[in-house]
Amino acid sequence: MTRQRRCATLGLTPGQVQVAAANRWPLRLDPRIAPNQIINQHVDIPVPICSNERTLQVTAPWLQALHQHPYHNSCGVRVVRTKDGESHVRFDLNAYTLNGAGFLHGGVLYGLMDVACFAAAVPLLSPDQQIVTHDIHCSILAPVTAAAETVDIYAHVIRRGRSLIFLRAEACVAGDDESPRTIALCTLTKSIVSGRIAR
Repeated sequence: MTRQRRCATLGLTPGQVQVAAANRWPLRLDPRIAPNQIINQHVDIPVPICSNERTLQVTAPWLQALHQHPYHNSCGVRVVRTKDGESHVRFDLNAYTLNGAGFLHGGVLYGLMDVACFAAAVPLLSPDQQIVTHDIHCSILAPVTAAAETVDIYAHVIRRGRSLIFLRAEACVAGDDESPRTIALCTLTKSIVSGRIAR
């Protein structure tokens, strides 16, 4: 996919992408990845984020860092969508996400619901802010085996205050009739703190 087609997919101009790229990248990011094509080893499609330059500057580096995290890569985490305080995150049921009995590991699910909430909240931040988990409550409603193959987590911001962001997340798998079956619910609070993404 050409750079111009990638930009068009997100409704961005090449200039907007350049703004996002300018000295904003965390870790040692792959320079071959266009700023608006947030990818990991599991997907090579652009993630819809946002079309305004300021929000793109904040969101793109965080999502690329999220996708490059070794733990997230092992779990097959990919951000399917994040925009306007909502996110859709998917992960694989594999050796890293199943427990010894072959069921989805509860601790892994809690952690990845936190990741989905992070992806929902990060577009609401300014460039000099970051967020950390303040409080989390998760309830697992049903066990899941490897037969499900993937888990989808949908998160959204309930309210954003001056120093706290309140979120809710729901984890689902495809049911017998292919309709989503809720397997877990989560409410989570993130604290907004000063500081830029680690370089």
